[in-house]
Amino acid sequence: MMMKTQIDKILKLEINKILANNDSDTDMVFDKLYFYQVIKTRYEKEVQDIIDEKKFNFVKDIFSYELKKYMECLKSSLKENTKSVYEKSQDLFNYIGLAYLFYLENRTAIELSEREIELVNSMLGYSYIFDYMINFWASEMSLKIKKAEVKPRNKEEETYIYTHFFLTQSKYLKVEIDTENYDELIKNVNYVIDNNLEDLIAELLWAITYFRGTNDEVAKKLFEKMMNDMKVDYLRNNRKDEHIRFSRICALLEIKRKMNGSHSLDRNNV
Repeated sequence: MMMKTQIDKILKLEINKILANNDSDTDMVFDKLYFYQVIKTRYEKEVQDIIDEKKFNFVKDIFSYELKKYMECLKSSLKENTKSVYEKSQDLFNYIGLAYLFYLENRTAIELSEREIELVNSMLGYSYIFDYMINFWASEMSLKIKKAEVKPRNKEEETYIYTHFFLTQSKYLKVEIDTENYDELIKNVNYVIDNNLEDLIAELLWAITYFRGTNDEVAKKLFEKMMNDMKVDYLRNNRKDEHIRFSRICALLEIKRKMNGSHSLDRNNV
């Protein structure tokens, strides 16, 4: 693994790129708010080592402001008659997802109208990640939505489900968990690397490091691949590339956390 100072240098550069990017696209804001959620919940010390306190407080302040702002925007957009059923379903997905972040902070769950519940139910079965996350949010907030059977269609979709296990089980890192899905996480590692699925490379590294620490041989393999990719690629300002950046930062923050000695969940010593 790289030296801590090298990781800090990369993290400072990448986190500052996130802070400098004023996204207005709702989907990208959704991703950024979930990123801020795990930063302020689990990686406060690691981030404070890299950026000053004023910037870190900005992250916490903008989280609350943006969360309320975009929940209101999405709620209003659901009333627009010009949007298609699909567009409304995506707005509703984002709204429920952001409502869950609000629920984590305030323990106050939203109430969906019958029309909104019918809209969600009508969209189940088309997207594995839609179904997976709707199941999770509905269970957490006791929403009266049908439980969907999650059906990933290939190894890529299957692996995304596996990498979300530790996040959903820990309520997005708010609670410690003593269960793991390591065997599932390593199942498609070669496929992910061979097909250069950059987001999944980082997400697998994040999840495996969370459970097993930095000495795990699979984690080392993923880390080497991720760092080699970072030397040559150029991430643009679109949702896919921004999500890759979020995943890489989180993986490096988990490595930094383990290197700092916070490894209560490790099965191996760092």
